[in-house]
Amino acid sequence: YTDAGTHASWRLPSSARRSADGGLQAFRVGIGLLARESSAKILPVGLLGLGELKQRRRRWFRSGILQIRVGSPLAPDLQLSPVALAESLHNALATLLQP
Repeated sequence: YTDAGTHASWRLPSSARRSADGGLQAFRVGIGLLARESSAKILPVGLLGLGELKQRRRRWFRSGILQIRVGSPLAPDLQLSPVALAESLHNALATLLQP
């Protein structure tokens, strides 16, 4: 939610590049900067199984199991630097994605 109490929504991928193995890559600093500047809560969402489906070298997956995990909203720690904030968000998503 923004300061005005309205709902704000962004889709922010962890990285603009895909990993070769489908694993979670380091977050870029921009996510930390955006989170700090906006003060908006962040809803972590992880897709499990997408890496395996994409490794089949098809343009898009046809069948398989995809699990969606949604965490609790996170309030950014405004005292952290954008780099540290990006790392803390990465750690939160990594925890969410653990088996």
